[in-house]
Amino acid sequence: MKSLNLLLTGVIISTMIALPSFAQQIKSTKGHSETMVKTSLEQMQAYDKEHPAPVKKKKRHNEKKIYPEFSLEGKTVLYNEKGNGQTEMSPKFMDPSPLPDADFSGLEDTGGSIPPDVNGAAGPNHLMVTLNTSFRILDKQGNVISDISIGGFWAGLPGAGNVFDPKIMYDPYEDRWILVEPSSSDVGSSRLFVAVSENSDPTGNWFLYAFDSDPDNQYWFDYPSYGFNKKWITVSGNMFGAGFGYNVLFVFDKAAIYNNAEEVSYTRFSLYDGFTIVPSIVYDPDLEDMYMVNNAGGNSGGNGSLNLWKVTGELGNEEVLDLGLITTPNPWENWIGNNGNFAPQMDTEENINSGDGRIQNLVYRNGTLWCAHHIFLPINNPTHSAIQWWQLATDGTVIQRGRIEDETGLYHYTFPSIAVNAKEDVMIGYGSFSSDQYASSSYSFRYADDPLNEMRDSYQYKDGLAKYVKKFGGDRNRWGDYTATCIDPSDDLDFWTLQEFADLPTGSTDHWGTWWAMINIDDAPLASFEADINIVPTGTATSFTDKTKYDPTEWLWEFEGGSPATSTEQSPQNVIYENSGSFDVTLVATNYLGSNTLVMEDFITVNTTILPEVVFVQTDTLPCVGQVVEFEDLSVYNPNGWQWSFVPDDVSFVDGTTANSQHPKVQFNLATYYEASLTVSNVNGSSTIVKPALIKSGGVMLPFLEDFESKSFNTKSWIIENDDDDKTWEITNVAGNGPGNLAAYVNIKNYGGFEERDRLISPLINLSANEFAFLEFEHAYGQRFAEYTDSLNVYISDDCGQTWKNLLRLGEDGSGIFATVEPSSVEFIPATSNEWCMGAGEEGNCYLLNLTEWAGSANVRIMFESY
Repeated sequence: MKSLNLLLTGVIISTMIALPSFAQQIKSTKGHSETMVKTSLEQMQAYDKEHPAPVKKKKRHNEKKIYPEFSLEGKTVLYNEKGNGQTEMSPKFMDPSPLPDADFSGLEDTGGSIPPDVNGAAGPNHLMVTLNTSFRILDKQGNVISDISIGGFWAGLPGAGNVFDPKIMYDPYEDRWILVEPSSSDVGSSRLFVAVSENSDPTGNWFLYAFDSDPDNQYWFDYPSYGFNKKWITVSGNMFGAGFGYNVLFVFDKAAIYNNAEEVSYTRFSLYDGFTIVPSIVYDPDLEDMYMVNNAGGNSGGNGSLNLWKVTGELGNEEVLDLGLITTPNPWENWIGNNGNFAPQMDTEENINSGDGRIQNLVYRNGTLWCAHHIFLPINNPTHSAIQWWQLATDGTVIQRGRIEDETGLYHYTFPSIAVNAKEDVMIGYGSFSSDQYASSSYSFRYADDPLNEMRDSYQYKDGLAKYVKKFGGDRNRWGDYTATCIDPSDDLDFWTLQEFADLPTGSTDHWGTWWAMINIDDAPLASFEADINIVPTGTATSFTDKTKYDPTEWLWEFEGGSPATSTEQSPQNVIYENSGSFDVTLVATNYLGSNTLVMEDFITVNTTILPEVVFVQTDTLPCVGQVVEFEDLSVYNPNGWQWSFVPDDVSFVDGTTANSQHPKVQFNLATYYEASLTVSNVNGSSTIVKPALIKSGGVMLPFLEDFESKSFNTKSWIIENDDDDKTWEITNVAGNGPGNLAAYVNIKNYGGFEERDRLISPLINLSANEFAFLEFEHAYGQRFAEYTDSLNVYISDDCGQTWKNLLRLGEDGSGIFATVEPSSVEFIPATSNEWCMGAGEEGNCYLLNLTEWAGSANVRIMFESY
C-alpha cells in the first residue's frame, strides 16, 4: 500500500546557501497541457521490445445502458421538417452501390478487448487502424508496415497503460494524423491524450500531449468525438461520475500542437443538456467556425430531434452557441431493452449489443453538414435497427434525410460512419446483422446526382464467418462502439471504410475481426502547384511540385522567362531564371476524363538583391562534453556556400564534415557556453546569423533555479523515467509557497506494487567554474496511513547520468522523516505555507545538500526518485 503525494518546488543549485525560491452563457475554463512528449515510431517499437504488452481484458466503468434524455421545453426550433412539407422521403432508390476496388484485413482480435472500438483513417500513402487492443500501420495494398502496442505509442505520458476508445483522423490541409484517446476511468486520474504526426508519414515522429480531463476530479472522460478546422482541434466526451454528468468540449490551439509547443492551451466547456455532442471534421481551409450536432431525442411529442451547436470566436477566446433544434415528424427510439443486446445472428439465441442512437460522426463539406446514426424502429416496440443520415444547412434546414432500412425487420444495421468527397458523393459504412447470417460488414453509397434522400442498395463486402458471443463475465455482448469511413486525401475522391465482422473462433473463444473496403472515384483534374521559392536570385533555379487533384496522368508546364521553357514532367526540378523580372507559370493537367489549366501570373520574381535567409537547427543545446551535435541548415533563396564558426573555437568536425559543410556534425570539447554563427552565401551575396551561448557544453552554469512556473518539464530539459508507464511526476497547482503556484508532483496513492520507481532527472549542470556548490529544495509530503512508508531518494551523477551516487535517503520507516503534514486519507495538495517544509539546517525540515565534492565537474545531473 502506498501513501499519498509528494511535491517539489524551488529546486536551487548554487555556490552558496540560498533561501527557497518564491519565484445563453455556457461555462468555460482555461487550461494547458500537463505533459508533452516527442517520440517516433522507432522509439515506440523499441519500447514494445522491452515491454511486451500483456494480454488484458478491458474492464472499465460503463454505467450508461439507457440513452439519456433531456427536456426540450423552451428550446429554439430552427427547422421543423413537417412545417416545410417534407414528411415523406423519396421512393426507394435501389440501384446497387459500387463494388469495392480493394478490400483486406484491418486488425485481428487478440482476445483483449470488447468492444474493439473500430477506428481508422487514410493518409496519402498509408492506412492506420486504431483499436482498443493495438494500433497498425499499413500501405494501401493491405501490407502491414508496423504493429504498435497502445502503451508503446503513448509511452512517456502519465497513465499510458490505462487508455481506451482511440479515434484517429487525417488533416489533408496540413498533412497530419490526429489521434485522440482517453486514459483512466478513475475520477482522480482521468486524462485526455492528443497526438499528431510531424508530417504525413505515420512511421516518423509524433507529438504527444496529456490533458487533465477534469481538474475538479469529479468525473472521468468517456467516448471521445473529434473534429478540426483551420485553427482548432476539438474533442468532446461524456463525463461520468456516479452516472452521467455532462458533455465536455475541449478546444485546442491546432497550430501549437502541430508546432510541437512545450505547452498547449485550451478552452474547456461544460455542456449539461446534451449527450455525445459531435464536432465536425471541416473540409474547408477557410471556415472560421465549427458546427456540432447531437441526437436530442428520438420521440418527443411525436418528433425526432437533433441539436445544432456552433463553436465561434478568436483563438483563445472561443464561445459555444446552442443554436437550437432540428425536428422531424418521423420519430425513432434511441435504445432497446435486454441491456441493448438486440441484433440477431445465426446459430445462437444470443443477440449482439446494438448500442444506442448517438450521432457517430459529422462532416462539413461545401457549406453543408452531413451526419449519421442508427435508430430503432418502429417506435414503442422496435423490431429492427436502421441507419439514419442527414444533410443539413448551417441554419438547420434539412436538405436531405434518409434511412437505410429493411422494413421487414430481417436485417439490422448499426454503428454507421459517413464520409463525403469533394464531389459530394457519399459513403456510409456500418454493421449488418440477421438471424440468417453472422455479423457482417456493409456499406451504402450515393452519387451526388442520385435522387434526394436516398442511398443505393446496401452492399455486404465482408461476410461474418461464425457466431459471436463474448461478454467477459458481463451482461452485454458488446460490438462497435463505432466504425470508420473516410476520404482518401491523395485525391479527395476515393472512399475507405473499416468495419467489424464476426471472425472464426479459436477453440471455444469467439473473435471479432476488422476489414477495409475502398471505392475508387475518378474525375477530371483540378490543377494546382507550388514552387520551392517564389523569389529567385538571378541566374539560379527553383523547382516545382504538382499538387493537382483527381489523379492527372499528363502534365504540360510553361515557364515564362525560365529554362527549360516547357516541361512534361509531373514536378519539374531546377528551372533556371537568367534575367530579372516577374514571370507567369502555367500548368495544364490531364487525365482520361478531361483537362484543366491553371495560370499563375507573376508567380516567379527574379532579382539581383535577394540574399539568403539564414535558418538552422541542432539536435541538442545541452550536450555532454565531447558529445557530437548535428546541425541542419534550413536556409532559403538558393544558398551555395556555408561557413560555420564557434566561439570558443575548441570544437571538432566529425564524420567527414567541415566548417564549410551544409549540415556539419560537431563535437564540443570544453565545458563552457559556445556561440554559434552561420554565414550563408548565394549569387547575390551573403547573410549571417549569430546565436550567443547556444550550446551549453557540459550543462547550464550556476546559479540554476527551477520553480516549475513554466508549466513544463521540457522548458529546462528535465527528464522523467517512468518504467511502468503509470502514475509519475507531473506539474500541478499548489499554494502556500508563493509567489507562484506550481510544483513538481507525484501521486503514489495507488501504486500497484513495491519498488515502482519514478525518477525526475535534472538538466545537465556545469560546476566546472565553482569551488563550492549546494542543492536546496522545498518539498511537501503527506502520508495516507502512518504504518506505511514511501521514499524519496536524491542522487548525483558526474558522467551525464551513466552512474549515480546517493546524496539523501528519506522515508517514513525511520531512515529519514520527511512528511510535512499529519497522515490523512484525503488527497493531499498543499494549500498553506505550514504544509511545506520550513527552512534548512538543524531548525528546519527542508534539505540543504553539499555538492562541493563535485565542484569543478561538468556533466552533472541530479535525480529525485520516489517509490
